[in-house]
Amino acid sequence: MLPIILDDIRLEHLQSLIDNAAEESRVLDYKRDPYGDNEESRKNFLKDISAFANSSGGHLIIGMREEQGIACELTPFTVLDTDKEKLRLLSIIVDGIEPGLYGVNLRFVEIHSNQYCLIIYVPQSFNSPHRVSFKTKPQFWLRTPGGNAPMDFYELRTSFLCTGSLVEGAEKFRQERLATLGQRTPCPLRNGVRLILHIIPFSSLNSLQTVEIDDLDNLAKVPFLSDATGDSDWSFCIEGVCKHRSDTEKRTPTRNYSMLFRSGQIESLNIFSSLGDGPSQIDFRYEAMVVRKIPEFLDAIRQYGISAPLVIYLTLDKAQGAVMKMENWNSLELGIPNCRKNCCWITYISE
Repeated sequence: MLPIILDDIRLEHLQSLIDNAAEESRVLDYKRDPYGDNEESRKNFLKDISAFANSSGGHLIIGMREEQGIACELTPFTVLDTDKEKLRLLSIIVDGIEPGLYGVNLRFVEIHSNQYCLIIYVPQSFNSPHRVSFKTKPQFWLRTPGGNAPMDFYELRTSFLCTGSLVEGAEKFRQERLATLGQRTPCPLRNGVRLILHIIPFSSLNSLQTVEIDDLDNLAKVPFLSDATGDSDWSFCIEGVCKHRSDTEKRTPTRNYSMLFRSGQIESLNIFSSLGDGPSQIDFRYEAMVVRKIPEFLDAIRQYGISAPLVIYLTLDKAQGAVMKMENWNSLELGIPNCRKNCCWITYISE
């Protein structure tokens, strides 16, 4: 019932939780009163935050009274300086949770003059398990439908193993996609060197995540690698939706496409073709082009509630015999064999 983007939450969204008798769950928790600055309040705050991070993430709403877990009344509290209070709470997280927890966002919603409710969004962490280390024996907490519970040995073991396999899972996804593109592509492509960008959020490796791909207004914000102009065509498939351009009429081979997968990954491809009968020419500025475009891709997936950590792969495929097109220089023969070349990969831990 809450918008995916925290900044979009308004008073009416909080009221709708009451009107619809929304229950607390693994991803939603209510607190009537704000967290104080004494030792016990800090420990409770850290327990609540770490439990969400070690589970599926979720929203913590402070200033909401509940009865038997059901939202029933807004209880706004006085805050004279919201920025100062945000800094205080974030500092508690930094000092009291190990390893470091990234991506926690806070939003104050004003109910009356200087009277606020606070919504804290805690993303699912892919660097878990996190422990509370503030003035206590280190404790690991997990969010359950009934509240918070300490993690047992088997839950800790599973959490450690899952964290270590995430980058392996991202590489597996990439390799499978490259193998698929060797057999079939989501739309007809021109011949030439393929520059392929993969953006793989760790959250997309969770089989439970699904992206709604039927909103064309949101899909229109997914960019291409190059600054292509003209109308876009759309094609839907089992894996997701592909946005591509054709130079003349539909179904003619295109130079580029961008694909959003139902599980949240991005694949974007750009073709470097030849002039006439010569070899394919790769623009030497291709890396700068990709770096410039990455923020646009991240903005596009952020509207679906997807953020860092993520892995970015860049691959040159079908580059045998290609030349590098240089400014004020003769073209440089690359001498790349008939295989794929990984240009780089970058891991983003936080935005």
